[in-house]
Amino acid sequence: MNLETRTACPLHERANIPAHNSNPITSSSLKIATMNCRGLRKSNDPSSSSQFIRYLRTHSLDILALQETHADTPQLQDLFHKQFQASDSLWSPHCGLVCFSPVLSFSNTVFSVCGRIITTTISHQSNIFDPVSVSVIYAPASRNARLPSNPSRHILLGDFNYSYAFHLSPRSRRPQAPDHWLSHIHSYYVDGVTPSDQAALPTFHRGTQQSCIDYIFISRDLVSTQSLGRVHYIQPTWTDHFMVSLRIPLLTSASNNDTSAIGKGLWRAHPRLAADPAFCKLLTTSISRTIATFDDTVPVELRWDALKSTVKQTAQSFSRKSAFTLAKAETLLQKKRHGLLKKIEHDPECANVISPQLKIVEAQLTDIQQYHDETLAMRAGIRWRELGELSPGYLKRTVATRSARQLIPPLLHPTHLTLSSTRAEMLDAASTFYKNLYSPQPVEQGAIDDLIGAIPEHLRLSEVDRSILVSPITYHDLLEGASRAPIRSSPGMDGLPYELLSLLIQHPKCRSIALAVFNNALKYGVFPPSWLETCVTFVVFTHVIK
Repeated sequence: MNLETRTACPLHERANIPAHNSNPITSSSLKIATMNCRGLRKSNDPSSSSQFIRYLRTHSLDILALQETHADTPQLQDLFHKQFQASDSLWSPHCGLVCFSPVLSFSNTVFSVCGRIITTTISHQSNIFDPVSVSVIYAPASRNARLPSNPSRHILLGDFNYSYAFHLSPRSRRPQAPDHWLSHIHSYYVDGVTPSDQAALPTFHRGTQQSCIDYIFISRDLVSTQSLGRVHYIQPTWTDHFMVSLRIPLLTSASNNDTSAIGKGLWRAHPRLAADPAFCKLLTTSISRTIATFDDTVPVELRWDALKSTVKQTAQSFSRKSAFTLAKAETLLQKKRHGLLKKIEHDPECANVISPQLKIVEAQLTDIQQYHDETLAMRAGIRWRELGELSPGYLKRTVATRSARQLIPPLLHPTHLTLSSTRAEMLDAASTFYKNLYSPQPVEQGAIDDLIGAIPEHLRLSEVDRSILVSPITYHDLLEGASRAPIRSSPGMDGLPYELLSLLIQHPKCRSIALAVFNNALKYGVFPPSWLETCVTFVVFTHVIK
């Protein structure tokens, strides 16, 4: 075997960053995909690279195989690992294999000398399925030197630069694969995406040229009627290939009922809602209904919190319906695009008539993909938004950190020394621990007076400045404050961005309530209960702190 075998050091160890995925495997199925990215770095437009990677993460994949990565230096490989926020990853100058699930691991990795093939074994840490081997390929490559001669539980995927259809489309300019390749594939593998009685959809396009050269082949012992393969349109500004994915059920070798408690995290409303006429109309109606139920004897602080709860519930309900509609629209557009391509395949003469329709469908898919990209960016949280951080690496690390902190293992109660697993028990354990850790000490008023008295006169506020600071807040002040707030940021744990807070303040019947709430806080120190809420994030250590 003409192979260069190297020990594959997981990149998350070398990069020293947390490696977690928000979509861990929860069943004995594997969602795997392949994509020729035409240069992952995209040095001509770095922002396009970050958007591309961010969109690929929205597909909730377990394993992603990449070709033409151009990851020819350790620095680039570390950068890509951080941007994908991978649990594990393998890289060569031509290929990449990214693992998003923290419960999966790579082992027995072999890199071909030319760097065009990476073969590894994928295992589940809980052994819910038997290990499978995967080979990602960027052809041309020699089969005899780099692939198993008698494959078993094997997945072969990538850009083959050949068509494996025995009957080529008359529109395809790609040559058929060499006979020895076709014989090997036919003897040991099955196309996991395209049924044998159907024509393969194009996975590559350049101008008017289209062909199917990207495949996911599975060994015959992995064939299942429940497998689900798809070809996903990817906008041409990112790559001239489409993504090919396959969800394949794997045999369960052991069952494990142990589960980790997962916190629900902090919800965030999408700022785009404020520009949606349908949402604005619904929100106005919902706010008016809530105000109509108010009793004048109820403090304005409680009424303000009730109004914010109404905004949150309205945003959540509207967003769920919109997300379902958007997902359904994307599925329908992908099906419509496949149908148009099949019509062109069967009748090339109608291409001139169908091509304009195809361009419209692909433009709509591009818009949806951009929306997914923006939505995923919001998962980085409030800090990234308020600092205006643009680094894709920082964004990906923040997303992974927030996802990791939702995992709450059983806590050891510091007093009872018993494990707490329920929500109430864990809250009590955490509260007791932090009360002991951060017990406040009395502050001497005399020391405070001495510090204040030592402030030089020229650093003290004048009478005019003091009067301005404590002057009543006006309606104009509220509107101006909301408009000057950090872009796409949330003022509190309610998850409402300033764009939605501004809509609440502008409601005619909310004006007096908003003014009373903010002025009471300024003048009397009376705050709505929601202003006093805090959020504690548990940082999990590998040992027990005593």
